[in-house]
Amino acid sequence: VTESLVSALQQVPLPMIISAKALLSFPFFYHSLNGIRHLIWDCGWALSLRGCYLTGWMVNGGTILGSLVVSTLL
Repeated sequence: VTESLVSALQQVPLPMIISAKALLSFPFFYHSLNGIRHLIWDCGWALSLRGCYLTGWMVNGGTILGSLVVSTLL
C-alpha cells in the first residue's frame, strides 16, 4: 500500500502538492497562534487597543510565514 501511495504522489505536479500543503497548514497555524494570543490576553497582557491590533497583525503574519515555510520547505 505504501509503495503504491508513493508512486501515485510522484505523479502529482509540485504546484498542486504545495497548494494542498498550504491549504492544510494555514488553518493549523492560524488557530495555534490565535490560541496563544488568547492565552496572552488571559494573562492580562496586550489588552489595550494597540495591543489587540499588534497581536492580531502578529497572528496574521505568523500564519502566512509559517504556512509558506511548511508548504514549500517540508
